[in-house]
Amino acid sequence: MNQFVKRRRRLRRCSVLTAVLLASCALITQAADDDDDDDDAGARGTLVEVVDGRTRVQLDSDTLGRFGIAVSAPAIEHHVAEHLEFGETLDSAAILAARNTFEASRAAYAAAAAMVDGQRALIERLTAMREQGLAIDTVALAREQRQLTDFVAAQRRARFALDSARQTAILQWGAEFGARIVAQDDPIFDALLTGEYYIISVAVRRPAAVNSPVFVGRSGVRADAVAATWIGPDARSRTPLGTSYLVAATDPGLRSGMRVSIWVSNPDAAFDVLRVPRRALIWHAGSRWIYAELEPGVFERRRVQVSATDADAVLIEAGAQAMPRVVVTGATSLLGEEFRWSIPDEDDD
Repeated sequence: MNQFVKRRRRLRRCSVLTAVLLASCALITQAADDDDDDDDAGARGTLVEVVDGRTRVQLDSDTLGRFGIAVSAPAIEHHVAEHLEFGETLDSAAILAARNTFEASRAAYAAAAAMVDGQRALIERLTAMREQGLAIDTVALAREQRQLTDFVAAQRRARFALDSARQTAILQWGAEFGARIVAQDDPIFDALLTGEYYIISVAVRRPAAVNSPVFVGRSGVRADAVAATWIGPDARSRTPLGTSYLVAATDPGLRSGMRVSIWVSNPDAAFDVLRVPRRALIWHAGSRWIYAELEPGVFERRRVQVSATDADAVLIEAGAQAMPRVVVTGATSLLGEEFRWSIPDEDDD
């Protein structure tokens, strides 16, 4: 009898434990269901679909605010392709010597012309006085006429020297730059005299590039280069390839004989790029992407080719019309939301 009572008590205790365990399981199951409901509630604010092979993510306004999504229109920049050449800074002293020779010849010609004009005026005055009946020494008049002949000869020699100096400058420095050397009040040559301008000879392998934007750098770094001005063909062949041209640059650090880098633009290879903040760029599957806004709350992930970067922005090769606005804040959150389905549930086996 006592054994029967003890057995009933043990069964009663087992029943109570079983009930407690069942109740605990029910609570755990309900909590898990509540967590699933919360996940489903978060997912209801996101729609991911593939359209024409591209992934689109659609977020409601609450999710946009929670992720801190911000969009902005990228800046369109027009770029022109350039090719690198090398040039040589010409000897400014030789250029100035050609100018000084010409100026001396011009001054000598002006003095000779003045002597001729003065002697002719004297002879005309003596002749007029003789015609008026005044006593004029015929011998003296003849002497002045012989002097005029000598002055005219001197003027011709001075004229020949002036023409020779002009032709020498043109033959030595080319038709266009030579014309600047012998011209008066030329702005580039006047700046050359003060050391503001330097003349550089550069080999140009593509004649079509002449008169396009050109830049000169003595450090070899493109960012340090300064804009230069085309002058014309160089009369001397200073390179085995292409044709030598002269450009003028305003870099006070240049020196005669210095080898410099020349960046010559190619307008036929112009292209547009988009400047976007670096934070707009994301990495995925070994490629770089950005999210383009198709309409408010709808974003499309697009692969991009980056042409250049700096501390704050990147230049991407993309059509200006294809991406009017891009995600500049929250792109990583969009990527995470796009691939949320691939995150395994801790309760999954």
